[in-house]
Amino acid sequence: MEVMIFTSLAHADRYATLHPDFAKCLAYLKTFDPGTPAGRHDIEGTRAYALIQHYETAPAATKRLEAHRNVIDIQFLASGNEIIQTSPPRSQKALTDYDEKDDYQLFDGNSGVSDCGLQAGELAIFFPEDLHKPGCALADQPSSVIKVVVKVPV
Repeated sequence: MEVMIFTSLAHADRYATLHPDFAKCLAYLKTFDPGTPAGRHDIEGTRAYALIQHYETAPAATKRLEAHRNVIDIQFLASGNEIIQTSPPRSQKALTDYDEKDDYQLFDGNSGVSDCGLQAGELAIFFPEDLHKPGCALADQPSSVIKVVVKVPV
């Protein structure tokens, strides 16, 4: 069963009680300035942090599914558009061993995936059991993206 959440930032407050840090993380996203430099930014009053990313989307076939064990990902698209592919973990073969230091594992994922299109102002929340493949081009048309990935420790 896939349990990730897709919503607009305007409607995200309904999920603020799912984790003690979510309300402050969502407040951070609501005041996010797209001119913020890329890199890691701590979110005050939480154990969470934001990774600001600037990139071009690419064909889904060039990417791999990923999963984490120790964080929830809140992936917010500040500008651009992309597809994030998702899959239940039981249906994909692990390609790498779990990397404990960086908290990720990669999985095969070129079949049996679902597409979720994100536009600017929308976000996806991925729990540790949710496999996800971000940064995929919509209709194979690259898009310049500014994304905030909030890492919320569990």
